[in-house]
Amino acid sequence: MPLTYTFRLAINEEFGFCSDLGEEEEQMIDCLQALGNSGFNLGSNDGSWLNDNSTMVFPQYGAYTGRESINEYLALYGPPGSKDTALVDSCGVEKTGSVVDYEFTTQGYCDLTFGSITKTRLNPSISVLPETDMMEFVYGIRARFPLPSKTKNLVIDDIFIYYHNKHLIAQSDNVDANKVSNEICTTMQDSCPDVFQVNGFDSIKSCTEKLSLLPRREEVDGFLYDDGNTIGCRTVHMFLAQKNNEDHCPHISLVPIEDKNGLTKCSKSKHLNQSDYFSSQSFDGFDRIANAYGMDPEKPISIVAETEAGACTRDFNQDVLMSFASSNPEFVCAITLSEQKATDEYKGQYWATLVGIIVLFRALSVFFLSRKLLHSA
Repeated sequence: MPLTYTFRLAINEEFGFCSDLGEEEEQMIDCLQALGNSGFNLGSNDGSWLNDNSTMVFPQYGAYTGRESINEYLALYGPPGSKDTALVDSCGVEKTGSVVDYEFTTQGYCDLTFGSITKTRLNPSISVLPETDMMEFVYGIRARFPLPSKTKNLVIDDIFIYYHNKHLIAQSDNVDANKVSNEICTTMQDSCPDVFQVNGFDSIKSCTEKLSLLPRREEVDGFLYDDGNTIGCRTVHMFLAQKNNEDHCPHISLVPIEDKNGLTKCSKSKHLNQSDYFSSQSFDGFDRIANAYGMDPEKPISIVAETEAGACTRDFNQDVLMSFASSNPEFVCAITLSEQKATDEYKGQYWATLVGIIVLFRALSVFFLSRKLLHSA
């Protein structure tokens, strides 16, 4: 085999998947990098990538506007070591993150959806589960934002949260009705005395008896909603009221009370449709993540012993990039360039160096292989 052909074959084998990417693909890589470099993490409660116009929609629980409001709800998902949040010890499971959809709407604007397996446990104060048990499930996020010129300037316009409906029903079923009713009423009495009085309660018992008449959740056509007149809605706002009674005490009242923004929460569900916020491609992608982790998409939540749960990811963005690269090898080169921060000015030098190194190693391989074949002949 001619040596020039051998070198050409070696380069083609190494770079056969490294075709030039289109505008859409390059922008998607830039969007992922912008999120990763900004420190974007819904569980961090940092929220530096939000402003007062940002919105978050969790179809089963409602819509929220502004950095303060969004951060408050995100704080319900406590990170490892947390004790006083609705869900404690929450984190993404390593090597499960994946991009499931990307929409190229206009140059410079990002609209991408990704998911992962998340593990967490219900706060023991409201759970029927042993404290050693954890829940694992698919968690999805769709983020829309303008691509920033600098990472520190990242501002996310919209965030949409995905939980499989059957997961939310299973989670609801693992809440201890007696425990949570007592917690809500105790919070109302201790942190919201005016609300306790407006409702006409004279004891915790009179409160829990009235609260027990409410449904645990609202289901319409098999779909769960926890933003209406339910115990589930008051459970969420009970944890919020413990830290911010001025804003959230009205929300745990059984008698409708407007809050300072003129809203009456835990009264009537908006019945938001999850399909208005996620594409069919995204739903398929979430199912793939469940399958890859060994879950049945029809049973998208597993209760496992803490010792059997997956390890927390150290770098969610890296997990997503590597997962995407493994299933889309034509993106590997772009991801590599982005990871190495190879700007347009130096991409030529970068590739020349990389190709030179690979050609050198291939040449040495061919040389030593040829010597081995000659000696063995």
